[in-house]
Amino acid sequence: MNQSIYEYKDYKAYLKDRIGSMPKEGRGFRSLLAETISCQRAFVSQVLQGESHFSLEHGEKIARLLSLGKEETLYFLLLIQFAKAVTSDLKEIFADQMDGMVKSHLTLRN
Repeated sequence: MNQSIYEYKDYKAYLKDRIGSMPKEGRGFRSLLAETISCQRAFVSQVLQGESHFSLEHGEKIARLLSLGKEETLYFLLLIQFAKAVTSDLKEIFADQMDGMVKSHLTLRN
């Protein structure tokens, strides 16, 4: 997977791309993911394919499983919060935080 997590505004899209880029297109990874966050594999599928969402606690465990760094983990958790936010005002708050992290990442990278 060539794309950075900072190129995503949707944690589900990031996870799907990340899983799809794994050897054998991530075969067995959803089961490992379910085991890691102590849930049924069906729940993982419901989240990735539907309207359900992972909790922040799930997100932290997923970030560790994916070996994300500290800043990447914070960004991943912001993606979850953004997806779960209902009001446009709250979404805007999370979007602003995400934009700040992306700008910071790009500045450090350059």
